[in-house]
Amino acid sequence: MKKLWKADTVSSLTKLSFLLCLILTVHLVGQASAETDADGLWAGEIELGGVATSGNTKTKNFNTRLMVSNKSPKWDHKAVFTGFYTDGGSDDDTRIFTASVNSGYKLSKSSYLVAAFKYENDRLTGYDYRFNESIGYGRKLIDGDRIKLKVEAGPGGRHSRLNNGDQIDELILRAAFDLRWKISKTATLTENFLTVSGDEGTVVESTTALKSNIIGTLAMKFSFKVKWNSDPPNEVENTDTITSITLVYGF
Repeated sequence: MKKLWKADTVSSLTKLSFLLCLILTVHLVGQASAETDADGLWAGEIELGGVATSGNTKTKNFNTRLMVSNKSPKWDHKAVFTGFYTDGGSDDDTRIFTASVNSGYKLSKSSYLVAAFKYENDRLTGYDYRFNESIGYGRKLIDGDRIKLKVEAGPGGRHSRLNNGDQIDELILRAAFDLRWKISKTATLTENFLTVSGDEGTVVESTTALKSNIIGTLAMKFSFKVKWNSDPPNEVENTDTITSITLVYGF
């Protein structure tokens, strides 16, 4: 691991975090007073999946995901919360929790400004937690009825606490793209790609999912997530993967 950032860098990160919070605060105040704007459209998904085995092997696996979004004439908001838990009766039990919030201010039909926040708790990666915040520019490259593709990029800050208690603060560059392809009336393929790069390393995440409607707002979803860290602490492996099958309820 490299040396921790100096105090002046930490101060810059603090100012950046304050700026992001100020942007969101101004937005919330503006929303409250914008009585003439059309009401935002709310949507969401709840996912649940789990496996339990007994006999020679006793394990319990549970994963869940909650997504809530709101779209208005000038703003798009999206919040995602995920949890993954495995209990195999050993010290290697896995508990992963993530929370992310993205807010986009529309500049035109195809471009927008974005503020993105992400918190992750996964002690098996060598970190007690990691938190990112960033601001940037986004653009919809494809916005058709069947295929949608958007990209985002911008600077920000990353705050990490190691399992031994050390704190690391650094400047980062965040880049992401989201692809949504409606294959048929009942099946949709999505790809969410995110990379965050700083002096303490680069993290790349890719989540590929195929969702198929069963009946009404109930669907089945198969997803595969790969996460790669270029410089993990304490000789932790660089790559983690999660494969899951869940039931999805849309609202």
